[in-house]
Amino acid sequence: MSLPIDEAAAAIGMGSDDLRSYIAEGAIPFRSIEYVDWVRLADVLALDVRLRN
Repeated sequence: MSLPIDEAAAAIGMGSDDLRSYIAEGAIPFRSIEYVDWVRLADVLALDVRLRN
């Protein structure tokens, strides 16, 4: 399942700007369609687990 970055950030309780920073660093892949950047929920959840450990 893919979500827009803002929704994905909300799903893990992170600010969207913070998640965008991790994406810019290459921590998780994303794809752009028109004006929306999308990430896979599984990738965001895995990032959340890595950050909490």
